[in-house]
Amino acid sequence: MTDTVSGAPLPGWSRPTAAAPVGRTLPTDVATYGPGLPTETELRLLGSLEGKRVLDLGCGTGHAAVAFARAGAKVIAVDPSAEQIEAARAAAEVAEVRIELQQASPAELAFVRADGIDLAWSSYALAEVPDLDRVFRQVHRVLRHEAPIV
Repeated sequence: MTDTVSGAPLPGWSRPTAAAPVGRTLPTDVATYGPGLPTETELRLLGSLEGKRVLDLGCGTGHAAVAFARAGAKVIAVDPSAEQIEAARAAAEVAEVRIELQQASPAELAFVRADGIDLAWSSYALAEVPDLDRVFRQVHRVLRHEAPIV
């Protein structure tokens, strides 16, 4: 979570455990939409990820990014917190999957080429982004024609 004025991480939010609801560990075999909500296994909103390029905006500890990589996606995971990126890196190493990790704001996606993403994903992270319009402009730029954001 970030301060809505400055965009800086809120105190304590960058701790890896803060991304997990009620302090529990989030699964890395399936994407979750929120505490108490059905998982991707139940909702099936994303379809097959095999060979797709997925952008995880606000990846936190990397639980969804790891799940996407396990499903065969090429994942770019972005988070403004260095601590969260390190936690995501550790999760990827434990799962033995490859994820491109970038410490950056979801509003700053210059490192992602235009029209190169098949799916943009965010869970938990966009609620506190100070410039949501900029995030969506950047996501629109990097998504392929008719590719979804979930």
